[in-house]
Amino acid sequence: MELQRRLDRDPILRDISVMGLDPGGMPSGIMRRTSFLESTVINYLAGNALAPIMTWLWPNGQLRTTTKSASDALRALFEDNAWGNHPKAVYLNGSEVSDVSAEAKDLETETALWRESVALARIVASDTKLVEWS
Repeated sequence: MELQRRLDRDPILRDISVMGLDPGGMPSGIMRRTSFLESTVINYLAGNALAPIMTWLWPNGQLRTTTKSASDALRALFEDNAWGNHPKAVYLNGSEVSDVSAEAKDLETETALWRESVALARIVASDTKLVEWS
């Protein structure tokens, strides 16, 4: 949660909260340019047939309906009392507060990922108000 750490140290932006959300897998049009097997059989038939059942059995499981995932995103954005006034570095697996992986907690890995992302995105000082951006 490198972004949250940097925001917390910023004199102007420190009240911004960062939340991560794993929406799970869901059938969608994102696979429209894949093979027939992937786009039709796996995504359309299996995804649309299984997602409602899987969501009912395991609401925060690997496969969810788009409605469930969208509801989780809206709840994360707009439900004030669920996470407190200023939630900091909260990670949600669907509708449940969860924990990030050990790798995501590693400060050295986070810093390296941040620096590489800034370089790949070609971010310069005029692109951000974040004091500690580089």
